[in-house]
Amino acid sequence: MLLTHWEKPEVDKEGVHCVADAASCRALFNCVVREVALPGGLARYEWPAAKGGLAVLKQQKQGVPLHLMLPGGSEYFVLVDRRDALGSHRYLSDIWALEHGKQRWRQADLLDLARGAVAGGVDQDSKGELLDQIVANRDTLTEILRETEATMPDPLADYVTSERIGVVRLSGAPSAQSAALGGSTR
Repeated sequence: MLLTHWEKPEVDKEGVHCVADAASCRALFNCVVREVALPGGLARYEWPAAKGGLAVLKQQKQGVPLHLMLPGGSEYFVLVDRRDALGSHRYLSDIWALEHGKQRWRQADLLDLARGAVAGGVDQDSKGELLDQIVANRDTLTEILRETEATMPDPLADYVTSERIGVVRLSGAPSAQSAALGGSTR
């Protein structure tokens, strides 16, 4: 099949937002681990007692469990590559949040994690400002990703052009098989 026309797909606005949300969530979680949980003794390298809803892939089970219990009752769980007193982990799984009252885990999103992070130890005026900054950072990252994707060159453009040139150049030449079978050569 000859590819005669290639259109760059439109920027997936929802996908870009999901990438920005996931990256922001991991960055905030990493900050909470390093600045709050580890120094405060709120992090444990153990599986939580309630495991309902945790979806862990077989290859992720080799990871070290990291369970955070933050002030205000928020609990989070993730698999990491190693124990590290400085919080320099590589995350091997999604970040999970415990749904209170249900004893079930669900994937954490940025707003839930942000609310859990500021629940304890921050005065009321600062909570709103901090939440606004976290959301603004995520929104800025979303815009950067949209702009980057919109201005990125088409990765297949050069390939398609070279294939078109090759097809035009070789259209009059015999194939290697026909030449081997005694076909005409021009």
